[in-house]
Amino acid sequence: MSIKRKVSLEITASRYRKASQSIIAMQ
Repeated sequence: MSIKRKVSLEITASRYRKASQSIIAMQ
């Protein structure tokens, strides 16, 4: 796997985690 793809996957994962946390906080 290329480093660029790995970094983008980590960014997407952190972004998804923040979004899910904010959704949980809203409920």
